[in-house]
Amino acid sequence: MQINFGFCGSKDFVPDPFCSLCKSKKLIIFLTLYNANVDDALKIPMKFARNAENFSEIFSNFIIENLRFKPLNFKKCVKFDVLSNVIILSFLKGKNIKFNTKIPLLKIARLIQILYQNGKFSLIFDANIFFKNFVFDKIAYKNSNREIYLKDEIMVIDKKLAVIVNFKSLDFEKQNFSSDIKKALSNSEILKLESVYLIYPKAQNFRRHILIKSENIPQNLTLKLVPYRINNKICLKG
Repeated sequence: MQINFGFCGSKDFVPDPFCSLCKSKKLIIFLTLYNANVDDALKIPMKFARNAENFSEIFSNFIIENLRFKPLNFKKCVKFDVLSNVIILSFLKGKNIKFNTKIPLLKIARLIQILYQNGKFSLIFDANIFFKNFVFDKIAYKNSNREIYLKDEIMVIDKKLAVIVNFKSLDFEKQNFSSDIKKALSNSEILKLESVYLIYPKAQNFRRHILIKSENIPQNLTLKLVPYRINNKICLKG
């Protein structure tokens, strides 16, 4: 089931792990996850999150700034793109932008097209997928000199450490992480490793690694719950 994170018009959709955060942190987390999951041409500088009131303003302010008049550089060959022009003019005039399978040449027109693909100025993504991609990419980048492979949403490092990412708020009274532990231990490949890290979004009640001990966990296996803060460095130790 998709966990919505994004906006439709001026209404923001914030998943449970981030609901209690202040507005500024929500904006930064949203843009960080967005930037981590799109092409470089569609990335937005972080300053637009710091100066916005809601998710929608991040994109509208970025678009408006990029559409301000800039002197032409006659050293470069400028190619006129009809589709880009139509999309930009429609945006500036507040008109509906019809969906088009063609991709405009101008980057800013591409972004506008994506934001209006459902007929409204909106962008909603699956927080679960974006969070997993973000964490896996960060770990792979920080451990580029180590042997890493990803299979069935499990990252294995140096054939010793398994990393499993889950997007949920942990409830230590209800122990809603028990099913995640059970699922991990049911994997015969994981049982051959030295350590398993179950990663979740960092929260006020979850700020440090938690070592899980149980008679159901093999003595040769270390299993930890690991908090991960968006845009934060993670230190992996076997």
